[in-house]
Amino acid sequence: MLFEPLDRLGPGDLLLLDRGYPSRWLVALLTQRGISFCMRVELAGESGFTCVRRFRRSGLSDEIVTLPPPDRRDVIDYDCPATPPRVRLVRHVAPNGRVRVLMTNLLDTQRFPAPAFGELYHQRWRIEVAFERLKHRLNLEHDSGLSHQAVLQDFAAKILCDNLEAVITRAAQNEHPIAQDRRINRACAHTVLKPLLPALLLGHAIAELLQQAMGLIVRRTFKHREGPVETAQSTAKAAQVHGVQTMLSCGGLTWVDCLKGLKVAIQGVGNVGYRLAKYLKQSGAQVWAADIYDDQVRRAVTELGVTPVSVDQIFGLAVDVFAPCALGSALNDGTLPQLRAEVVAGSANNQLAEERHNKELMTRGILYAPDYAINAGCLIDVSYEHFGYDRDKLVKHIEGIYDTLMEIFERARSGQLPTGMVADHIAEEQFRIS
Repeated sequence: MLFEPLDRLGPGDLLLLDRGYPSRWLVALLTQRGISFCMRVELAGESGFTCVRRFRRSGLSDEIVTLPPPDRRDVIDYDCPATPPRVRLVRHVAPNGRVRVLMTNLLDTQRFPAPAFGELYHQRWRIEVAFERLKHRLNLEHDSGLSHQAVLQDFAAKILCDNLEAVITRAAQNEHPIAQDRRINRACAHTVLKPLLPALLLGHAIAELLQQAMGLIVRRTFKHREGPVETAQSTAKAAQVHGVQTMLSCGGLTWVDCLKGLKVAIQGVGNVGYRLAKYLKQSGAQVWAADIYDDQVRRAVTELGVTPVSVDQIFGLAVDVFAPCALGSALNDGTLPQLRAEVVAGSANNQLAEERHNKELMTRGILYAPDYAINAGCLIDVSYEHFGYDRDKLVKHIEGIYDTLMEIFERARSGQLPTGMVADHIAEEQFRIS
């Protein structure tokens, strides 16, 4: 199935591949066809290409290497050349400090500078997330057979069913008008229609079945409020601000009235990171910022006056607070030794690569706010979206994050335990109560 989309690529196109695809025959085939590509190739441990492992250890940012020739069997099966392909390896350091190796057949270092490949690789993220949602909603990976034909039939059937569901949902809404602030629950519509589809497609009692189905669908709605994404970002920012203030108080620094002069390094100035930077700058704090997207850093510099630094430098700054607000696993074996902050408080999810890093932070005397505690604002907001929106109650609920963090820090201090472990214990206690 890979070969079908390859035939649609034109002279100016570039094929961007994530991990899982690298193989000598594929590299040789793409090069033979004149298809430009960029693929991520580093693997864990001693897996993958030998030249890639050597390149990672070398510290070089860019190198042209020759891969071993494809296996004789692959040459026959895929009709690829048997000659060793020449490729270019490019080092890219992710915001969390991890080293990624990208492979390409664009060998001209002047026309295609190394930094461009890291930015290119990250542009796939939004597309990948959108496809991931679609894939899970339609169960695209759950096939009824292993043959090429079976996969195509399953894919076509799922797309057809999704389209029928959309049409019937719209018809139900037209025939049974719902309140302007309500929306039909598509997950519920899927549950209602799935067992009826065979009968509908075969034409058995279509009118009666459709009427019953539409009646069920319009009875399962949820309250909709314009701009939920913006609201979620606002409440996440509120949670972040409360969390940082708590950090400053418990870390023995200065309290909220004296944020002036406080030094904060923000890794990632997207939705929440930018808002946090704005709040801190308005309060008189000194703010350093880094992001894999240059335009977001430029915006923060131009509009807020933050000090820009590279994604490699942000961890090692001598600051009071380090705020990870980008991808997960920002704190790992490579970045933890660089930290010089007294407090870690950020909006990123899964900030620690491994649980043991929490203990390392405690050993070094760095106060860490467990991510799911400090960032609870987003989840709290989502719950209010579904169970009845009341802004006053929402704000009061979010302000309770302060008390939660205070309890975590106090228990951690008295028990000489990592804050993440204490947060887990408190969560388990709440589960048992409920």
